[in-house]
Amino acid sequence: ASAASNVYKRQPPGSVARSAWVSTRAGEAPAHTYADGQPLPGGLRAFRTPGPEWPHYSFLYETDPGVVFCSDLVSSDADGLHLIDPALHEDPATTRASLESLLDLRFGVLCLAHGAPVTDDPARALRDLLAREG
Repeated sequence: ASAASNVYKRQPPGSVARSAWVSTRAGEAPAHTYADGQPLPGGLRAFRTPGPEWPHYSFLYETDPGVVFCSDLVSSDADGLHLIDPALHEDPATTRASLESLLDLRFGVLCLAHGAPVTDDPARALRDLLAREG
């Protein structure tokens, strides 16, 4: 990796949930940080969605319709939305709570790291998934 590439720096348990992108060069301070609810450049807003890992975030592109970028909480295929295998998450119960928190956002598109975007009432698709998975 080049000196300009970035890697994630994980925060220790018990610290304030903040994401920090740092240069791969050892000992360098974070160039940028963000926190839950913070607006970011380009019309994005960060939302903490722990479960897959403690410092996990999703992002809302604040436009009409809103677009949620949600990695590693759920996947989609021809049969709809599915929870990511709980064995791959640090805290599956917190993952579920994070999914529920996404329902507080206004969005019309749900983009996933695993599967096609959901454009047909994604909030309903999340509610249906949560009901189905009990």
